[in-house]
Amino acid sequence: MDLSIKYVSPSVEALSGYTPEEVIKLGPKNLMTPESFEKGVADFKEAIQMMQKTQTQSFHIGVTSTYAKMEQKGGENLRQNFCAIQKAT
Repeated sequence: MDLSIKYVSPSVEALSGYTPEEVIKLGPKNLMTPESFEKGVADFKEAIQMMQKTQTQSFHIGVTSTYAKMEQKGGENLRQNFCAIQKAT
């Protein structure tokens, strides 16, 4: 599973002190506590398994649709971790 960060908003620097390039270079494993990283990976794997078992409506309206899909799949923990990652970076 590729857990690299592909894009980081420039606004991350104002929130975290890291430049977007630093966040991409560090990656999620180095930006999170080991416990948070392990839980995030487990929740992400669970969400993928649920997505493979269930069909969902696909719609594209940006990040909001991603949250909506996660919630449709019962991935509340994944959505919370995703928000926590955003806040941590």
